[in-house]
Amino acid sequence: MRGWRLFRWMVAGGLCLIIYSSAFSEKLPYVCGDADGSGMVQMSDIPYLMSYIFAGGTAPVENVLSGNADACGSQNCAVNVADCRFLAEYLFGGGTSPGGCTNTSDCSVDGGSNYIVRIGNPPYTPYPASDSFAVPVYINNASPLGAISVALQFMSSDNLVINSVSWTGSMLNGADSRTADFEAGKVLFGGCYFTSSLPPLSNALLVTLNVRDLGKRGSRATITFEKTFFAPGGDCIFRATNGAIYNPTLEGGFDPFIVTNLNDAGGGSLRAAIAAANSTPGQDTIRFDVSGTLDLTNLLALTDDSTVILGSSAPGGARSFIINGGNDADRGLDVQSSYNKIEDIIIYAYTDYHIRLQGDSNVVRGCYINLDATGENPEVAFSGIEIGGRLNIVGGCTEADKNIICASGSFSTNDGRGVRIYGNRNTIAGNFIGVTPDGNDYFPLCDVGIECSGDTNIIGGDAAECRNVIFGVGSGINLYDGEHNEVYNNFIGLKASGDDILCPTFDYFNAGIMDTAYGQFNLIGGPDGKGNFIAGFYQGIVFWDDSNYVIGNYIGTDTTGSVDLDMYGDGILNIWGNRNKIGDTLPGHANIISACNGSGLLFEGGDSSLVVGNYIGTNPQGDDLGNDLGIKIQQGSGLQIIRNTIAYNAQQGILIDTFPTNIHNIISRNQIYNNGELGLDLGGDGVTANDAGDVDDGPNDLLNFPTITNTEWQIGKYRVSGSTEEAGKVEIYAVKPAGISGIFEDPSHHGEAYSYLGAFNIGRGSFDTLMSIDDYTLATMLFIDNDGNTSEFSENFSLAPSPLIIVAYSPINLWITDPLGDSIGLTANGTPFQTIFPASYTETVEGNDSVHIDFPLVGDYIIEVVTEDGAAPDDTLYTIGVRIDGTEQCILVEEADVPDAGIITSYTYVVEEDWHYINGDANRDGIVNILDILYLIDYKFKGGPPPDPMGAGDNNCNQVVNIIDIVYLIDHKFKGGPEPCHVEEY
Repeated sequence: MRGWRLFRWMVAGGLCLIIYSSAFSEKLPYVCGDADGSGMVQMSDIPYLMSYIFAGGTAPVENVLSGNADACGSQNCAVNVADCRFLAEYLFGGGTSPGGCTNTSDCSVDGGSNYIVRIGNPPYTPYPASDSFAVPVYINNASPLGAISVALQFMSSDNLVINSVSWTGSMLNGADSRTADFEAGKVLFGGCYFTSSLPPLSNALLVTLNVRDLGKRGSRATITFEKTFFAPGGDCIFRATNGAIYNPTLEGGFDPFIVTNLNDAGGGSLRAAIAAANSTPGQDTIRFDVSGTLDLTNLLALTDDSTVILGSSAPGGARSFIINGGNDADRGLDVQSSYNKIEDIIIYAYTDYHIRLQGDSNVVRGCYINLDATGENPEVAFSGIEIGGRLNIVGGCTEADKNIICASGSFSTNDGRGVRIYGNRNTIAGNFIGVTPDGNDYFPLCDVGIECSGDTNIIGGDAAECRNVIFGVGSGINLYDGEHNEVYNNFIGLKASGDDILCPTFDYFNAGIMDTAYGQFNLIGGPDGKGNFIAGFYQGIVFWDDSNYVIGNYIGTDTTGSVDLDMYGDGILNIWGNRNKIGDTLPGHANIISACNGSGLLFEGGDSSLVVGNYIGTNPQGDDLGNDLGIKIQQGSGLQIIRNTIAYNAQQGILIDTFPTNIHNIISRNQIYNNGELGLDLGGDGVTANDAGDVDDGPNDLLNFPTITNTEWQIGKYRVSGSTEEAGKVEIYAVKPAGISGIFEDPSHHGEAYSYLGAFNIGRGSFDTLMSIDDYTLATMLFIDNDGNTSEFSENFSLAPSPLIIVAYSPINLWITDPLGDSIGLTANGTPFQTIFPASYTETVEGNDSVHIDFPLVGDYIIEVVTEDGAAPDDTLYTIGVRIDGTEQCILVEEADVPDAGIITSYTYVVEEDWHYINGDANRDGIVNILDILYLIDYKFKGGPPPDPMGAGDNNCNQVVNIIDIVYLIDHKFKGGPEPCHVEEY
């Protein structure tokens, strides 16, 4: 045999282990057994058949009999569990290959005797204590059998629920792949049994049906068998001992234990009912014929499995039976066994715990824990519910499942826990913890909603109905030292409506979710709406330990992510935790961390965490929901802050404080804009000037930012030149993108960084790079060295066309004012003035004046004509030309009269961020040539595309593009005619 693999096969609620050999997956020359119509007999045919037989799945394709692998049985029931067994033996055990598909005879008949699989005749005695039936299954075989398959299906009456099916008997000495599927009122069970040799006439199986009575008095429980499948045979019906065919019905009375009084002990008391259940093995139900308050000072203990305490059966309905410790008792109900259910009771005023679940697979639903009948007035208690076992469920996903829980500590002890988990693999869902029954208020002294020191527990659930609504004046959820727990889709600090916070004023230093010891590897949140909604706490999430994963949470907002609900302090506080991951770039994984009066994220310690893909101070729609500060690294190294959107924060977008070890923090590819102070600040002191050789120390080694020496437009690309002091990577960002309003440059002219444009690696020294950028914009750079340190943003530089050159031909001086109000120019007596840098003013020998502005800003430049002292303006003319981005000169004004002294004549030249064109460059290829003439001819006479903008083709500036502009351009290019004129606006 070769290629063995182990598969888990889930069929109709059961588990089957199959050894699969790849040697048997080749296509076969027959179709018998090919239930799924794939053209070959393979492993997938077995679950296909099981789904058809047991779960109402699709019948075998082409012909129902294509699933009849053993070719046995009458036509209406030929496809049965025996065919599954037959295929399993063929594929995985080297058994006989499937035969023909046409045989509908009863192959189980062998000499008239080897055909009966039957169940024993009724009546079936309830076993062992009116909570189960033992049903014998007999095999009457004339010769030894190597394998058999048995499956039974039955329906039960409404007042019964089947909890489990168990099998015993001589059959179970081989591989057991039985399955069981529990549905409403129906159970399907059975499977394949392999034996070395089953002797003839063996009473092979005893099937025990464990049932739960729903507590309806005066009714009889019934179970009706509907059909069976078995091998080696094909009958779909039972046979009695005498061979007669019948469908048996099971009947049995299930009388619950009934509480008839409010006494602490004695007949009819709850204590007596629990004692009776403990002494009666198996499923028991405790009903109530009395409502009211039971004053109970001594602990109650459940020691037998499968007991249901059915509080809704009381005359007053759910939660009308109250167990009251009166603050004189420390412990309430101790569930030491498994598979129990405590439903719809009130248990109140115990100083230690109210319910403790030490066993496994217990359920607590519909209860008030440490609250009175009004759902109010919690007493001081250490815990509401404690869970030490596994697979227990507190709550559920319906309104009826919801527990209201509050363990009220005190300001001096600070020790109340609504739910305390120290077991593993438990589920807490659909509860109000520390929250009033209407979901609109909180209990002021409920200290911790849920404390978890166990592993692999689930708090919350996929559906909205499964979420917990939680508040605690100490914390909503404390993961303490638990590991691998999942906390998702809860309201923590929010009202049940999700549109407001529970605590409108704040007096506590608390957290929505925290781990205070060694809580590691926990998942907080989930994708696509499964995150937690946290608001109204001092901190949203606090980490003390490592390797937690936080995704999809809304911190500080309502459920839409667009309404400010307030965090009184920080959104996420990392105290000592290392290697935590906050956010992700996968769809639906981003956290929204906004509306915090402190920092969106604050690192007080811990190294090597990753913050990626989050919205900090805003949301995906770009709303203003700013925190006081975006991300603050008070202490931390090796952090990576990547691809986040950080906006509208009152202080810095990212601040790396001055702690000595705050180094090697990578800040990369973030969108950072409209923050009140620097987008990225090393040291919290504003722009840190570069130092020669970059030898200073401090946060991120106070790494020098890139120095920009030149930018120029080169026909579709920008050439950017500069230098760094170290080897590493330069990232380029747009500060003010073209065509988007409301985005502002930082007043320092260093950042921010609205959009990431690209990056390039460099060695130490100068760099020169070409960038393909669609829009003309203001840009900045930051530098990341090879040790992972990141600089502040460089001085902004214009990616609008540059340089801007303004030339005056005549005896005048120029005074140029940029969009920020800075100027460069000469007064009438030739005194220079300059606040625009880098820029220069030059006078030529011929008397012409030239202003060169290296990095022009987007906006209006005011060009003023200043008449020189002593100049004779009469009959004197001047011309002003403008050159930008290295193109040909454009005439702004031609042969205008020099104004009288003291008279100011001004012109406006607009540097535009979304486009710039060379006058006459109709096809926008960066030069004016014959192609532009052909472009205009094509546009005017052949239906070609127009110039964009239209002014690029309006060569004579008469506000229309026509044949005159074509002639004008021909005259300029080939006859020495004037240049195309400049159009102010079009």
